[in-house]
Amino acid sequence: MKILSLFQTEEQLVKACQKGDPRAQRRVYDKYSSRMNAVCRRYFKDEYEAEECMIEAFVKVFEKISQFKLEGSFEGWIRRIVVNECLMALRAKKQMGNQMSYDDIIYEPNPQLLKRH
Repeated sequence: MKILSLFQTEEQLVKACQKGDPRAQRRVYDKYSSRMNAVCRRYFKDEYEAEECMIEAFVKVFEKISQFKLEGSFEGWIRRIVVNECLMALRAKKQMGNQMSYDDIIYEPNPQLLKRH
C-alpha cells in the first residue's frame, strides 16, 4: 500500500495530520478506530450510539491534533479524547432524559373522565 509507505513512523503520521493531510487522517482513523470503538462500546450498549460517539471523538482528535506534542502515547492521547467524548455524551443524554418537552408527552385520555361527561 502506498499510504503505509508515506508514513513510516507515528511521528510522520502525526505531523502530516497536523498539516491537515487527509491521507494521514484516514490512516489514523483506519489504525485506531476499531480499538476506540471498543472503548465507546463500554460506555454505550447501543452500537450506533457508540459509533456516533467515536466519530465525534475523531473529529475532535483532528481539530485538536496541533495540541499533541509528540510526547507520550499517541494512542493514549486519542483514547483520552474518546473517553471524554463518551462521558460528555452520557451527561448530555442524562440531562435530556430529565427534561420533558410538550412534544414528548403522549396524551392518553383517561377513560373514566370521559364517562362522566
